[in-house]
Amino acid sequence: MSKESVLAFLSKANGDADLQKQTKRVEGNLDKLIRVAGNAGFTFTAEDWNAAIADLAAQGSDELNDKALSQVVGGAFQAHIVIKGTKQGK
Repeated sequence: MSKESVLAFLSKANGDADLQKQTKRVEGNLDKLIRVAGNAGFTFTAEDWNAAIADLAAQGSDELNDKALSQVVGGAFQAHIVIKGTKQGK
């Protein structure tokens, strides 16, 4: 769908312990994270995810500070960094 869907998913996951556990289990695998999000009712692509996270990081977002961003969704932001460094994530 869009970056807005990513942000809605992050917001939901930040307040949902079960969803945090699910995302922690797929840490390091963006495709699986997207499936977890889909099962929770959020639809977005890897490109949407990368764009939303990059926008948040670039803005120095008031919604998420650096510490919160690095911890968001039980390590999903770390998955973003790992995947972005791969040939597929370029």
